[in-house]
Amino acid sequence: IAEDGVLGIDDVQRLDAEAQIALFNAFNRLKEGGGVLIATADAPPARLVLRADLQTRLASGLVYEVHALSDEDRRAAVAGYAAARGFVL
Repeated sequence: IAEDGVLGIDDVQRLDAEAQIALFNAFNRLKEGGGVLIATADAPPARLVLRADLQTRLASGLVYEVHALSDEDRRAAVAGYAAARGFVL
């Protein structure tokens, strides 16, 4: 856990039993201390095969499912980003 009370963890779905226990304990320490956990996985917590106690902890915060943009949406996003900075593509 960083000095600023932030912990980031990627690929939660790959954690073995021991790592899941460690993350559960870290989550509780962060919650008690006002910290923040940022976790990523290939599915929302409800669809992950995790310890039930860890699964509910992860689901208790904000959960976002991010989807890739289509080619058309990607072009529009890049053009909008460029235009906001004064560039024409």
